[in-house]
Amino acid sequence: MQSTVFKENTQLSSVIDIPGFGFTTLIEWMQNNQRDQHVDHLTYTEYPSKYRWDKTGKGWIHRFITENTVTINTGIGRLAYVHPTAGELFYLRILLCHQKGCKSFRDIRTVRGTTHQTFRDACEALGLTGDDKEWLTTLNEVATCATLVERRSLFFQLLLFCEVGSPLLLWEIAKSKMGDDITYAYTSDTSEETVANLCTGKTFLWTTILSYFRSRGKIVLAVAALGIASLLLPSGRTAHSLFVIPIDLTDKMSCNIKKKTQLAELIKKTTTII
Repeated sequence: MQSTVFKENTQLSSVIDIPGFGFTTLIEWMQNNQRDQHVDHLTYTEYPSKYRWDKTGKGWIHRFITENTVTINTGIGRLAYVHPTAGELFYLRILLCHQKGCKSFRDIRTVRGTTHQTFRDACEALGLTGDDKEWLTTLNEVATCATLVERRSLFFQLLLFCEVGSPLLLWEIAKSKMGDDITYAYTSDTSEETVANLCTGKTFLWTTILSYFRSRGKIVLAVAALGIASLLLPSGRTAHSLFVIPIDLTDKMSCNIKKKTQLAELIKKTTTII
């Protein structure tokens, strides 16, 4: 999914006619695979190790850094977090981490010469789903960045809104990653009040603060380091996305926020950043 930003009174036809409209990193990855056969061994997430995205020209440009006459390829590829309830979009994200050299969406759905009807079917053919593998992968991914309360919340959402084949098996495998705080509360000398307070955490506190300021007409920006954390905040964004923070940071680099843009004006009017 590619976001498009335009003013409320703008005609849709004029938006479509903007040069570069519809040129996304994903579409151009597939187009570039048609032109350059030397990178057909790279997945979408591996592509930034060889190419960088040119925002002005809307295309991939070969990436290299010359250091003492030695060419070093460098780059980090990352995909925006997609909630498991997003359906086909969730399975497309999984495939982009495994399918190589794809020239079309049809290629992404093709596994060992067989083109499948859906991205989910392609994931099953690759052995990436089935036996609740996709849900286990999701829980393992968030275990590195989400709080214990957030992990439990995601687990409940998987049970309610996703097609979990064996809820009991999923629980047995994932419970060790979700209950360290509860285990500590029952095995240490803590009061009942401490145990009761386990249901509140950082997300509850941040949401309360956001609601307090926004109810008084103040502008408050909610940001987080990772996508899964930002989804738990009202109107939350990742810090890299909102503030245009470069991925490859150095002492001489800064956020790419230009003067008199909507983002610059928004930050000027902002009361608090959480």
